[in-house]
Amino acid sequence: MPHHHGVWGYAMQTSANLGQALCIFNQYFDVVGPIAKQMIQVEGKLARWISKDILPLGIGRRVAVEEMLSGNFTLFRQLTEQKFELQALYVDYEAPTGFEAYEELFQCPVYFEQNRVEMRFDASLLNLRMRYSDPETVRVCEESCIKLLEKISSRKSIVERVRQVIYESSCDERDINTVSGKLCVSSRTLRRQLSKEKSTFRTVLNEVLKSVAIDYLSSTDLSVDEISYLLGYSETSNFRHAFKVWTGQNPSYYHTKGE
Repeated sequence: MPHHHGVWGYAMQTSANLGQALCIFNQYFDVVGPIAKQMIQVEGKLARWISKDILPLGIGRRVAVEEMLSGNFTLFRQLTEQKFELQALYVDYEAPTGFEAYEELFQCPVYFEQNRVEMRFDASLLNLRMRYSDPETVRVCEESCIKLLEKISSRKSIVERVRQVIYESSCDERDINTVSGKLCVSSRTLRRQLSKEKSTFRTVLNEVLKSVAIDYLSSTDLSVDEISYLLGYSETSNFRHAFKVWTGQNPSYYHTKGE
């Protein structure tokens, strides 16, 4: 049950609706173990629950992904009293022996050897009301989660912390002054800290933009112009040039790698 996850679970259980519960799930996921970065993208009637930056665990990675996805699915089935349903599940590894069990568990088509780990569901489910909705409990629980994350974040490398802030920022907030402000340090200090880890702000920013661009190109119907705009480029030609530098390929190479 959700309460088994402590204050994080109570925050979700007392949310106003599934959309808020998912936001809390993603925002404070590190409280229960930094396995991956979770995010939600809504495209019309489709909601995509994406898992990124999954910890590389060698031969144990597939097991970790299975546990993470099954845990996520079971948790939100419980929160919504079994109303949460998936349209499709995508994973980035080969179909294991007995893969039929996946479709039995998730009750939807499962696609293996994809370039992402993602759950898809009807966006209207985000409006499902939580049975134990309580704004005050949510507020108190979120405050506790923030304090826990502050302790966890202090143990993260500066590169990881910068990457996380960039992921969570809009395209007009991805400059070093804004990011350093969110991390409560000066831009000069941030440059020095990144240098100690043999990195730069531009390197981390490009890694994030590259990852997001590839995800959009390979798993959505968005045009290159639209993706360029979403990433903050004023000219599509500048995005195409940057993408070529990052990957050695044109955007169209990934755009044709659909389902």
